This record gives sequence, C-alpha cells and structure tokens, in this order.
Amino acid sequence: MKKQHIFLIFFTAIALIACNSNHSKEDSKETTVTEGVVNTDSEMTLLMREMHDNFAIVRDSIMQGKNIDRSLFSEIHRTHRATPTDSTIMGAPFEAMATSFLVNVDSLLLSEENKEMYFNISVQSCIGCHQAFCPGPVDKIKKLFIEPIREKQ
Repeated sequence: MKKQHIFLIFFTAIALIACNSNHSKEDSKETTVTEGVVNTDSEMTLLMREMHDNFAIVRDSIMQGKNIDRSLFSEIHRTHRATPTDSTIMGAPFEAMATSFLVNVDSLLLSEENKEMYFNISVQSCIGCHQAFCPGPVDKIKKLFIEPIREKQ
C-alpha cells in the first residue's frame, strides 16, 4: 500500500512540475480558454492582429499629417507563408488576394499624396480577403477606414 502512495505522490509531483515549467518561445503562442476548450491562435491569426494594430497606428499618423513609420510593415510579407488556422484557405485565390494587398500597401508607402485614399484601398483589400476566407473580423477592420474630410462650403 505504501508503494502505491509513494508512486501517486511521485506521479503528481512530476505532473505539477511539467505543467509549471517554462515553455520555449515556439510554444509561447497566445491561448484562450472558452468553456473548457483550449484554443491556440495560429501564426496567421497573430500576424493579422499585429497588422490591425499597426494599421491603427498608421491611420492615426496619416490623420495627424505625420510620416508613416515604415517599420510597422516589416512583417507584412509573411501573409504568404504564415500558418493559418484553417490550412484549406491556402491556394491560388488566397495568394492573389495577398499579392493585391501587398501591392496596395506598397502604393501607400510610395505615395507622397492621397495617403488617405491608398490607406483606405489597403483596408478594403483586407476586407475583401476576410469576406472570402475569414469573415469574423470584418466589422473590426471597417473601423480602420479614414473618413473623407469634407470641405466647408
């Protein structure tokens, strides 16, 4: 009987140590728990969240007449190779939309004028892709649009 107790205590201690150990950077993806279900966000999900945050910063810069911090787009080309939550989305239609998005962002970065227009075109690219592949965040993305400034008459 004592051997069973010792084994149980030993096994419990090992399990606790394993559960509390530090995970490597590879394992440090964000996780959420919803009603007992663990959901680890994909590389694409994390990239999209980062891009949304960066687009909000760029939006504010444009509206304030400041220069765009180009470093905010340093990871944008990962859209072609980031691992999505649903691997079935990868293919020619997704690649075409991702390429169009990158062209629109390049236009935004290269333009000296009409930054609001190129920004909104880039945001529309996001919406078009999300309507086809992952519609959940469309309402959140729409909030990025820069409203046209109406001249006083």
